[in-house]
Amino acid sequence: MKTIYLVRHGRTRSNEEGRFQGWEDHPLSPVGQEQALSLKKRAHDLTITALYTSDLVRTKETAQPLAEEKHLVPQPHTAFREISFGEWEGCRIADLRKTDQKRLQTLWLTPTQVTLSGAEDLQEAQARGMKGLNEVKDAMEDGTAIMVVSHGGMIRLLLCSILQSPIDCMWRLTLDNTSVTKLIYDDLMGYRVIYLNQMGLLT
Repeated sequence: MKTIYLVRHGRTRSNEEGRFQGWEDHPLSPVGQEQALSLKKRAHDLTITALYTSDLVRTKETAQPLAEEKHLVPQPHTAFREISFGEWEGCRIADLRKTDQKRLQTLWLTPTQVTLSGAEDLQEAQARGMKGLNEVKDAMEDGTAIMVVSHGGMIRLLLCSILQSPIDCMWRLTLDNTSVTKLIYDDLMGYRVIYLNQMGLLT
C-alpha cells in the first residue's frame, strides 16, 4: 500500500482579497506563512519519503518548513499546477458577482459549461494532474508515504477522477488553505480517499 497526502497551499493576498489566481504566481501572505509553519507541526509524526510541489511559488513556500524538518528537497512538478482561469485571473469574485454573475454562477455549478477566454480546458487539466499523480505513485516503494503540495482547483479535479465523479461536481468539495487530503493506493483497489480537508494533526 502507498500513501499520498495532497495539500492545498497556504493563503496568499489574492486568497484574502477573494481573487482568482490560477497561473498567477503569488507568494504566501503572512497568514499563509504561519499556515506553512503549522503544517510542519501537524505533519511532525509522519514519515515522508518525498515531497512534491507545483511550479508556482505559493506551493514551494508552503512546503519549505516541512521540507527542512524532514530533510527533503521539494521537487516541483508542472502537472500539479493550478488550473488556469484565463481572463478572470486577478479578478475579484465580489466584482464578478456584479458584472458577470451568470457566467460566475455557471463556473461554480457547471464549470465545464463556462467559456472564459484563455482558460484551461478542465478535462485536459484533470488529465495532466492524474498523469503526474500516477507518475509519483509509480516511483514510490510499497509501504511508503509522500506529500504533494498543490492547489484547490487541481486537487478537486484529482478527487473527481478518483471518485469517478463528474468534473461539474468539483466546487462542491471544500478545501481550505493547507488542508490535507489523504489517499491510499494498492494494486487491487486503486486509489481510495481516507480523509478530506483535514486541518488537524496528520496520521
